[in-house]
Amino acid sequence: MVPTRNPREVLVRLLQELIRNSCVNNGNGGNESRSAESLRRFFQGYGLKADIFEKVPGRGNLVLRVPGTDPAAPALAFMGHTDVVPAEAADWKRDPFGGELLDGEVWGRGTVDMLNMTAAQAVGFAEAITRNGPFPGDLLYLALADEEASGTYGARWLTDEHWDAVACDYMVSEIGGFFISGRRGESAALGIGEKGVAWIRLTARGVPGHGSIPFGSSNAIDTLMQAGERLGHLHFPHRPGHLFRSMARGASASLWEELFLRMAPLRGLGLKRIYRRSPGAARWLHAASSTTSSIGIIGGGSKINVIPGEAHLDLDIRIIPGEDLDTVLKRLKSRLWGLKKRIEIEVLEYFPPTISPASGPLVEASSLLLKDLRSDADILPILISGATDGRFWRRRGTRVYGFSLFGDEMTLDRFSGMLHGVDERISLSSLYRSLEYYTRLPGVFFSGSKGGR
Repeated sequence: MVPTRNPREVLVRLLQELIRNSCVNNGNGGNESRSAESLRRFFQGYGLKADIFEKVPGRGNLVLRVPGTDPAAPALAFMGHTDVVPAEAADWKRDPFGGELLDGEVWGRGTVDMLNMTAAQAVGFAEAITRNGPFPGDLLYLALADEEASGTYGARWLTDEHWDAVACDYMVSEIGGFFISGRRGESAALGIGEKGVAWIRLTARGVPGHGSIPFGSSNAIDTLMQAGERLGHLHFPHRPGHLFRSMARGASASLWEELFLRMAPLRGLGLKRIYRRSPGAARWLHAASSTTSSIGIIGGGSKINVIPGEAHLDLDIRIIPGEDLDTVLKRLKSRLWGLKKRIEIEVLEYFPPTISPASGPLVEASSLLLKDLRSDADILPILISGATDGRFWRRRGTRVYGFSLFGDEMTLDRFSGMLHGVDERISLSSLYRSLEYYTRLPGVFFSGSKGGR
């Protein structure tokens, strides 16, 4: 029996509860089990039984699988995460963990990244199953811990240790659904891949001594500053592949802008032109066209009058498809010529780029629903610069796509500004459109998948 309730009201209340659970991931914890329990209670109200997996107490991952009727049909998963990044209340106009509904918007940390989708997926999943399920293939719902760190207690652990519980052929998750304007009109971004991650530490070593007699000393910070100056200007080759060229077409206001973006000597001019009207689009296009590097942490020294014997610098390098860790290390070492004997290079974390095909039943289903809900917009496949939990499924062969549907106000600029930003909030129109998309997606997907994996 379908519960007699208003799904939109249920969605808003569920999102508010997830915000108020304050599952803040500061790198040491997240208390995600609070939201896993909230979601388990929610599904119980629909007569659906979900399981919670914990690698350690308090870091709960909710998994719900509704078996399909045809063993040959593909499995489709909705995947979100429940942890959020920290927020300083003094910087916000409203309580970042209050979940207040004001002037048609729900305020709170995680409303854009990505509790809005986690909640909309839950309600859409439950509504789809109770109205039209079961479907030919398995339908899964996943709400994971630790996405805002490294997935150690969530996606990484589940795909390594509990693959049978979370295996699927197709997955819809973050990041996508926001709107991009260009000479081709309006487009809704569909995340089909993401850049690789290489977190690298450089450690410089010297000889400690008294700060009052520096002549002839070996100061680790001096060496590191030389390295930092070189790496602050570390650039990788412009590689405008097929996906980037598609993004450039979708975001450019003119043919000239598109051509500028595709030619390495003129890329900077094209990006500057786009930045004037859409800073978010310029940043995303820059990140999609080459491997990037930024210095995240510099540390060294213990006392002002002691010459430091050790100092370190941490680099965040994001790698485009077609390049790998060897590519990065070769370029890094070439920039450190003359300093290599005094600097140790350590790879803290590496995950290669991942990408899914830009076509198939999930892309087609999303395109059909987009046309129903926003007839003037087309799908625009994009490469995202950040890392998501989807990468752990892609390495297993799952076709993962970042997509939702937002209200018309959710442009790329607005979306980018809200990610981990101050005064994060989501409109009711975005929530309701996302709910419609997730509720209808299983029916459209399975009717077009033709029972094949």
